[in-house]
Amino acid sequence: MVKETKGKFSAPDNKRMVILIDNMNIVDPEPLGAQPPLELLRYFLEYEFWYDYQDSSKITLNDVMFVAAQQNDGANKHKISSRVLHHFNVLSINTFNENTLSRIFSNILLIALKQNGFTQEVWPTVQNMIAATIDIWQTAKSCLFATPKTPHYIFDMMDISKLMYGCSMVKRPPTAERNTFYGKLWMHEALRVFYDRLSNGLDRETIFAKICSAITQYFPEPPEIFLNHLSSFDGMVTEDLVKGLSFGKYFNMQDDEVSQWYEEILNFDDIQTTAERVIEKYNEEHEIKMDIVLFRSALEHLIHLCRIMVTPCSNCLLIGVGGTSRQTLVRLGAVIVGNICFQPTISKDYGLEEWRSDLKHCLVESGGHNKEVTLMFSDYQIKYEDFLEDLNCLVSTGEVPNMFTRIEKQEILDMVRSAAQGGISSVEISLVEAFQFFISRCKLKLHVILSFNHTFSEYRRRLHSYTNLVTCCDCIWFEHFHTQLGSINSLMCGD
Repeated sequence: MVKETKGKFSAPDNKRMVILIDNMNIVDPEPLGAQPPLELLRYFLEYEFWYDYQDSSKITLNDVMFVAAQQNDGANKHKISSRVLHHFNVLSINTFNENTLSRIFSNILLIALKQNGFTQEVWPTVQNMIAATIDIWQTAKSCLFATPKTPHYIFDMMDISKLMYGCSMVKRPPTAERNTFYGKLWMHEALRVFYDRLSNGLDRETIFAKICSAITQYFPEPPEIFLNHLSSFDGMVTEDLVKGLSFGKYFNMQDDEVSQWYEEILNFDDIQTTAERVIEKYNEEHEIKMDIVLFRSALEHLIHLCRIMVTPCSNCLLIGVGGTSRQTLVRLGAVIVGNICFQPTISKDYGLEEWRSDLKHCLVESGGHNKEVTLMFSDYQIKYEDFLEDLNCLVSTGEVPNMFTRIEKQEILDMVRSAAQGGISSVEISLVEAFQFFISRCKLKLHVILSFNHTFSEYRRRLHSYTNLVTCCDCIWFEHFHTQLGSINSLMCGD
């Protein structure tokens, strides 16, 4: 805002400023029921000024309107005091029906596919993909509920967006493969979005059966037809079989460049050979060695993590107990796809200032230098609750509010000016516009990978308090590796 006189601020250029307060009802009440942030807002709405904390002088904001938003269902939602609520005109938005959802996402997916060389002929397939996605999404919402054991079972429209985004990254397939290609693609994306987060066998059976029935209902070829190329196919479509179905952008074995297109991975042996070669090279160049046995389950998780690290705007929540190689797989995946992998080093003197400095480093690398960055963070590193608050904002909006000073923003402007201008130096660009460009590039390039242990006492509360860590992330449940002990022993013994 622009300072007019001492204590008086207004929007620039005779405009009106709209301030959005999102998730207004997640403010935890005090023991006696008060919600101090909302009371501070109520005070301004009633008296139109605040007092300066330092000298108690009045601070007035002119030409300002507050718009608030909240979600009534879900965890960690609290009732807002009527003293605050009566200052707002309340509008209720009903849940979108199937026709509305289909119209929204069909057009989004069609536009994205056309940019990749598809024609209008793909429109019927787009409609089938959307119908199948809404079907499986509604099944997940009605059958899988967030409980104390499964607080990560949160399904909203972000899940539809994630699935559609994965389907939009492919190139146009040859005509002869189209009947089988779209079913394979949709099945893979549905497994990644809905199946990978499930923590018990019964839930997996429910969702897997629904995915198979949706393919039979909405696509021209059943799973038995387009999965018969998998090496373990014996005429039956099982959960173990579809684990061999993978799409992604990975190293080309010939020139060590990341593939431009999102495409099916036909040979797991190639990926394993690439990973082993990367591990060997990494261990030659670093003092701290990367020691991991790439048995089948670990290799599947590695492929899924690589998929997330090359997908714009993607973040991930890894859930499992210690000893499941989550962090090692993240580091290996970052090296394979060419990302910068950063993990804060927590020490006795590490505080909020050092944490913000590390976040700034990651944001400048991704948004300023236009590099792909993987920020890895584990629950045992949570020294202060502010860390989670910042990450909750980061995965949702791509920034932490008010973290950069004005001088730092000016440095960012100099860093991104040319890219924000589109290479045309005569185009005028303001500090606000340049910073928004910087934030949008951070959201595209920075991938936050969180690793949580579901046996920790704070696990459930943290996911309830910071729901963006679930809704804005792809969730992957890591099983115990005791079922893979046979293959581990075989690999270690060279048998």
